[in-house]
Amino acid sequence: MTVNPNRPEIKRLLEHNQSSDTRPDLIAIVFKLKFDAVLHDAKNRHIFGRIIGYTFSIEYQERGLPHVLILLYLHGDDVPKTPEQIDELVRAQIPTYDPVLAEIIKSQLCCAGNWTKEYCDTTN
Repeated sequence: MTVNPNRPEIKRLLEHNQSSDTRPDLIAIVFKLKFDAVLHDAKNRHIFGRIIGYTFSIEYQERGLPHVLILLYLHGDDVPKTPEQIDELVRAQIPTYDPVLAEIIKSQLCCAGNWTKEYCDTTN
């Protein structure tokens, strides 16, 4: 997970002559709030299954943006064991039914290196 410096809650708190790269405090606060929300949903709402442990590493990208790598340890009964079960948890697809949502995804969630692959219906 990487913080988006263009999030509305960051933009709203900037003075008219500021940009997000001059306010690392705002970036850090919003990142921490979003990270805590994801971890809460994973641990308490079991969005990936029951969590029996986790670890994470927060790194800073070249542009100074925080980035977190999270490893979740799932209860044995909740570990996906088949490609179909993985497909229920993981999906990487740009929607065609909503052009506005598609543009948001393209502008925020696509790799700048253009490493996109052809869409695959199932996990192999």
